[in-house]
Amino acid sequence: MPAVVRGRDFLRSRLTKVQSGEVAKVTGLDRYQFARQFRAVYGTSPYRYSVMRRIDAARSRLRDGRPVAETALEAGFADQAHFTRTFKAGFGMTPGRYIKLCAARGSA
Repeated sequence: MPAVVRGRDFLRSRLTKVQSGEVAKVTGLDRYQFARQFRAVYGTSPYRYSVMRRIDAARSRLRDGRPVAETALEAGFADQAHFTRTFKAGFGMTPGRYIKLCAARGSA
């Protein structure tokens, strides 16, 4: 269990794609062991957890008025299109629509 917590903390601290070798060094588990244990504890895969943390950080930046393309790169996505597809899959709307909703609510 401590290895899984270390792995989660490592994933949470990174805004870039994380390689399985990096997680193995932090946890002492191979990628398969870590993935099985992580899913058992947190109910999702390490990859999905990492992507959602990156999207959460991006949402905060978008609310602060940062440009979408800049936010995409800062959150570790290959480009704006990749970020937009991932954001829409996770939240059911594009980043542009999210920005408009935040502005309408006075959050941006």
